[in-house]
This record gives sequence, structure tokens and C-alpha cells, in this order.
Amino acid sequence: MAITQLKGSSASGRGAPRNDERGLSRKACAAIVVLILIRTAAGVGIVMKTARPAPLASVAALPAPAAVFGSVSGSAWLQRNSGGSDILRGMHVYLLPKLIPTDPAKTLAASWIPDLQRSRDDWKRMLQDHQKSTKYGFMKNDSEDKDYQERIARDEADLGHAKSFQSSPPQMDALAIYQELHGHGSIAPAFISNSVQEVTTSVDGKFQLSHIPAGDWYVFAIIHTSTTLVEWIIPLHITSDKNTPLDLFNDNATVVDEL
Repeated sequence: MAITQLKGSSASGRGAPRNDERGLSRKACAAIVVLILIRTAAGVGIVMKTARPAPLASVAALPAPAAVFGSVSGSAWLQRNSGGSDILRGMHVYLLPKLIPTDPAKTLAASWIPDLQRSRDDWKRMLQDHQKSTKYGFMKNDSEDKDYQERIARDEADLGHAKSFQSSPPQMDALAIYQELHGHGSIAPAFISNSVQEVTTSVDGKFQLSHIPAGDWYVFAIIHTSTTLVEWIIPLHITSDKNTPLDLFNDNATVVDEL
């Protein structure tokens, strides 16, 4: 008996896949491959992203350099006109900042004004009286007139400085203040009020200012007795912790008056 093979069937009885089924299978496989590739790429990206090295930590700030504190020390003495010398015992020595407020000096200068005006007016009155007396031939002395006039001029100059200083800036170099007002009155109280350190010379005239921060300073000292007026204002530059030697004597004094 002849066996008739059905169209589209195999001899074994299993149906062979049609063309459209084979095409669908290929598309499905391709889609699966693409999906795998996408997931693989995404995974690689994640790995790469997480595998990036962490940013470098910021460099720690370098420690600040150690503060520098120096010192200054020396002896104080005065050479007399007579040829002898005196050790300056018990003299106050002050440390001044380079820049100091001007208010204390302004207040001090303003306090001079009434006395200077009174002194100037007294000298003017004395000059007028003298000129009246010489008009009639009594006590005629031109040098005395000149002396009165010089005193009046000096008081006028001191008044001018005391008044003009009131318009000074809030801070000035201590030496500039000294130069502006020195000779017109005692500037010491304004300097003493601005000092940051004070010592007294020992029985042998020695002194030491210590623990001075690096920078620019002034050493100020004054001795005023019934026979002597001496002042010092000396620049001091501290750059290390070494001691700076400084003697106070005639040659570096700003004022030396034997009264």
C-alpha cells in the first residue's frame, strides 16, 4: 500500500517549520542578542562609573609658622657737660607700636592752647609796657624788645602746631607725632598712654623689654629732673628671637638739656 506524504510534513511525522516561523525565530534571537548587548554595555558602564578613582583629597593647609618674639636690652647713662657721667637708675623705658592713635596727642596738644595763649598775651603786654617806658627815654634797651618779640613768636608757633594737629589722621607714626609736637610741649603723656610695655632701669642702669612680636616698634624713654631733661625715641625692628642690644645715652637721645 502506497503511503502518501502529506504536504508540509516530514516522513517521520513531525511537521517541518515554515518559512515565516523560521524568520520569526531569527528575529527573536536577534532581539535577545541586542537586549543582552544593551544590558552588558549598561553593566560595563556601571562598573566603569563605580571604578573611577575618587577625587584627590584637598591638600591639608600647611601649619602657620611659629610666632617670633624678640627682646631688646641695654644700659642707660648720661655724659655730663662737666665731663662726668651718671648711671640713669629708675628711669622708665617704654615700648611703642610704630603706628599709634593720635587722639591722646590731640587731647594733650589741645590742653596746651589756653596756657600758650595766656603766655603769648603776657609777653605782648610786657612788650607794650616796655615800649611805652622807652618812649620817654626810660629803660631803653632794644635787645629786651627783641627778646619779648622772640618769645611772642615762639608762643605763636606753638599755638599754630597745637591747633593744626587737631586735623591729623586717626593714626600716625609715633616718630612723626613726636617730630610734629616736640618742642611745643611735653609729648610724653601721649606716648606713655599708647605704650604696650614698660620697664624701669635697675640700680646699675640696665633694662630689658622682652616677648616683643616681630615687626616695627619704638623704644621711648624720658628722664626729667630739676637739672636734666633727656628723651629718646629709637626705631626697633624685630625679625628673630634674638636679643637686640640697645644702650640709651647722649649720642642717640633726641633731647639732652641740662637745666
